Amino acid sequence: MSTDTEDRRNLVKRYLHCFSDHDPTAALACLTNDHTLADTTTGQTYRGHEEVRGYFESWRVFAPDIQMDLSSSILDRDQAAIEWALSGTLQGPIPGLPPLPAALGKPFSIHGAAFLDFAPDGRIRTWLQFWSPNELMQQFNISLA
Repeated sequence: MSTDTEDRRNLVKRYLHCFSDHDPTAALACLTNDHTLADTTTGQTYRGHEEVRGYFESWRVFAPDIQMDLSSSILDRDQAAIEWALSGTLQGPIPGLPPLPAALGKPFSIHGAAFLDFAPDGRIRTWLQFWSPNELMQQFNISLA
């Protein structure tokens, strides 16, 4: 028998897997209709299914071979803190960052964290993520200064 915590962890894994599969429809099934996804690094916030779908579509351009995995997690019934790992090959603009033409075609791997809130029905209501642009830029030998 599964627990709420196991169900939440499986939902988060399924959501991250949707990034790798470029499957926004399956990802949106993991989210509430009023979902908010905030990326503190880029300053971008996406609200509701339509905006989040656009965010997903931008990842297909950014890195068609993207792989996103859950590295670790701390979950309870209503909230979670997770660490994720993301890798791929840069093929287009990164949502919220300036263009990086010198990095096109180069592989990358970054890590990040997110805080999540779950709705009573178990779906993700809020996703607040943090990651270091320095980790990414160092791989491309680009300085942010």
